Amino acid sequence: MTEEPLYMPSGEASLWQAVLALAQELSVARDRIDLLERGLAAKEVFAAGELERLPLDDDAVAIRAAARKALVDRVIQPLSRP
Repeated sequence: MTEEPLYMPSGEASLWQAVLALAQELSVARDRIDLLERGLAAKEVFAAGELERLPLDDDAVAIRAAARKALVDRVIQPLSRP
């Protein structure tokens, strides 16, 4: 039995692309966070849970804001295509 191809209206296809882009970003970020936390704990640089309590300076806040904007732009881009 052959399956019928799935057709989505263009808006739904764009939304699906955005969801996939976001899922990919989240997966990579979680892998990197896990790797960093394990490495820091193994070298006894930080104890588990200690990273969340570190203060951020203005440069770190600005860098995070720029990275967040770039992520949002990548995720939203498929939705803005005609």
